[in-house]
Amino acid sequence: MILSSRYNTFMSDLSLDIAIKSIKDIFAYEIQWYYGIFELEWLISQSSSKYHAIIVLGSSIKHTTNHYKWIARPCYQTLINYPIVNMVFVSETPEQAWLKVINLDNTSILYPVASLIGSTMLILV
Repeated sequence: MILSSRYNTFMSDLSLDIAIKSIKDIFAYEIQWYYGIFELEWLISQSSSKYHAIIVLGSSIKHTTNHYKWIARPCYQTLINYPIVNMVFVSETPEQAWLKVINLDNTSILYPVASLIGSTMLILV
């Protein structure tokens, strides 16, 4: 399952495209959107028994306020309790967030997913 954020949509859409291209020929998947970080725990707890792995995509950018601290900590505390591939990026600036998303590739997605489901992959596409 892929959970993709509706916040910072351009970055989420780009990371979703990269994730889908990386896994589409190897793993079956379903996409579900979430709007806020506080929905994640409920979505993941409801879905964790149905799927072998969950990929969580999202982005939190500091900008000029400290509100991201109130968002990032609960998000990471939620994510560490489940078998997920965490691709929620916390960045100081929008430019840093874009660089993280643009630098995603097949290996940054396939290896973590394969390790969660116990698959051995010899060749990456």
